[in-house]
Amino acid sequence: MNVEVNDFDFPTSVSTNTLLYSLLLQSPEAIDNTTSIAEHAGYSINRVQSLTQGNHWYTKNSLALFVFPDGNRPHGTLLAQDLIHSYIANGCGNGERLTLYKDGTYTLTLQTPTSSEDVKGKWKYRQFPYLELQEPNSPYANYYFEISRVESEDKVSKLDLTHLHLLNANSTNPLASECVFTYGVRI
Repeated sequence: MNVEVNDFDFPTSVSTNTLLYSLLLQSPEAIDNTTSIAEHAGYSINRVQSLTQGNHWYTKNSLALFVFPDGNRPHGTLLAQDLIHSYIANGCGNGERLTLYKDGTYTLTLQTPTSSEDVKGKWKYRQFPYLELQEPNSPYANYYFEISRVESEDKVSKLDLTHLHLLNANSTNPLASECVFTYGVRI
């Protein structure tokens, strides 16, 4: 088999070792052969699915293999694309909103009594659970956040909340020390 590695974002909906394949495979036995090779290498395939998953589509003579070291995505971990949202500030001083974009940029909206300012820069997610925000021309990250996820519930339904807790509050930082940015999804 010819193997090509791509740099697409790992589908967030894949949480276990998965094989995706095209219905137009010229050799349908490639599904069983790939599964066998993966299992021989120590990766048991828990799910086999046709056509699509997240941002990956298989419409020609192709298949894809998504594997985790222990067979499943580690509990509580996130992929970079899981963070791409607009977060609302809570206890953030001048901070009002933080938006993380797919291209690795961010916008931090700061609100003062007389005006609103958007600070832009790049975000980096090097290792769970830390997020870095770096303004243009800065030699280092200007903001560091610790990421946490919790399930909550209100009168309507359960909520899956992602919190970004500020780690580096100081006198030059417009965000208050108790700053938390939150994004939530009803489940």
